[in-house]
Amino acid sequence: MSGSPRTAPRVRRRAWGLIVFLGLAGPLVLVAPDGLAGQRPVDDLVARCPDAGPVPAQGCQDAALTVQALTGGLGLLSVGGTDQPGGASTLGWKLQRSPRIALFSRFKGQTLNVPTPSGPSGGAAGDETFNPWALEIGAGLGAFDGFSLAPTVGGVLSLDVLASAQWNLLPESPGFSSNAWSWTGGVRLGILRESFSLPAVSVSARYSRMSPGAYAFGDSTGVSADLEVTTRSFRAVVGKDLLAIGLLAGVGWDAYSADGSFGSGGVENLSVDGFEVGRTVFFGQANLTYLILQFSLEGGWANGLDPLATPYLGSHDPGSGTAFGALSVRITL
Repeated sequence: MSGSPRTAPRVRRRAWGLIVFLGLAGPLVLVAPDGLAGQRPVDDLVARCPDAGPVPAQGCQDAALTVQALTGGLGLLSVGGTDQPGGASTLGWKLQRSPRIALFSRFKGQTLNVPTPSGPSGGAAGDETFNPWALEIGAGLGAFDGFSLAPTVGGVLSLDVLASAQWNLLPESPGFSSNAWSWTGGVRLGILRESFSLPAVSVSARYSRMSPGAYAFGDSTGVSADLEVTTRSFRAVVGKDLLAIGLLAGVGWDAYSADGSFGSGGVENLSVDGFEVGRTVFFGQANLTYLILQFSLEGGWANGLDPLATPYLGSHDPGSGTAFGALSVRITL
């Protein structure tokens, strides 16, 4: 019996360590098989090309890599890093059955690197980098306050409902022919709510759809892609306030899909329906709280996309990562 006072805290620490680990790793375990199975959807897309033969034509490779870059780039722009700015805790309730509401606005930016297909005259494809921006307006609702296991251990299995609309500003001349809207909905599940002694830990799942658009770019090659891009986004975050400054770090998995068609000077009428690709995302955030206002600065890195299995002559490297960031303001009521 004399050893029990020392053993109990150790058991509790291990139990909470397991909860935190499951909270951070759970969403990735559910979706990671798609990214770890070694499959390369971009090669399947090359095989659909009308001009594909035993040795894929340069134009077919260019087309497939362009579709992949657009799908991954526009999908990442739709969801960014954190599911909602302002911290890792769920919103919770103010009073019994009185949910908190958060309203936020977020300005996003990132890089988007795409091939510039060589066209019917052949030759190696070039490479071009765009910088799309987006303005997101959204809200979160504390749907369930969760369970309290101890005086400083609360918010277990708490739940937020999230929704947002976003105006995507796609660069022109040479670039995209039009801007696009996207809509996102999801949930955030609390593992731990932040307290004096514990960090906040939560996981989230979101679904985003970008409005169909004819994205034409590359004036000299006549490239056009009529795509509808959707994204399934999974995030795990941990964060802690240090006086007025809060810090957050997270990791996630994005699964992007596209439906539509692609055309260029070298390839016409390439069906894109059902194309899917995924990647891991890392991000961090710092936020400043002033009464009910929170100002946030976020930066992140998305891993590269699939390379081709066959040799590629162009300069585009699909395996290069993507930097992204955001500035946000949130009001919590």
